[in-house]
Amino acid sequence: MKKVLAILLVLFVAGFVFAANNSTADLELGTSVGGRYGVKVTDEVIGGETLGSKVSAFDDEDAVTSVTFDIEEGGENWNKVDLAISYLTNQKIKAIVSVGAHALASDTVGVTTKIGYSVTGDTSGDPVAVLTTAESATTITFFEEAAITNGMRVDTKAFSITLNTDDYLAATQADDYNTTWTIGLTVN
Repeated sequence: MKKVLAILLVLFVAGFVFAANNSTADLELGTSVGGRYGVKVTDEVIGGETLGSKVSAFDDEDAVTSVTFDIEEGGENWNKVDLAISYLTNQKIKAIVSVGAHALASDTVGVTTKIGYSVTGDTSGDPVAVLTTAESATTITFFEEAAITNGMRVDTKAFSITLNTDDYLAATQADDYNTTWTIGLTVN
């Protein structure tokens, strides 16, 4: 029994000494992720097989900043343009992408006629008419996430704008009918 106790004591001391001589090192890893977000109108839907390729496509695709409807040069579908709208965000939000749209109006003194249009691609699934008689902006919502979402996401969809031909034909001569869309990515 004395031998067993002696052996156990030796093993205990050896284990203690071994443990005392054993060193460890810690390595802490960290980073920060900056916010990325944007909205873009393009000629075509932004695609990609992976999230990385979608982000790259969003970054690489040229934005459409102006559309001109020209009856003289537009051919059969002169009054319609097909576009795509995309957004990218990595914020922890419920993203909503929408625009307050107004009819095309002229800055020419004395010209009071306006030109309306319709937009397909709204979340309702129905075309949204932007009327010449509207007193305030017509809201068109392209995206509305169902819940607060984490992580990077890129979403894109096709939409079209079609001028109201009757409004166009009834409009007073002026070369500056226009409107500007300010497309917002809002946080809820």
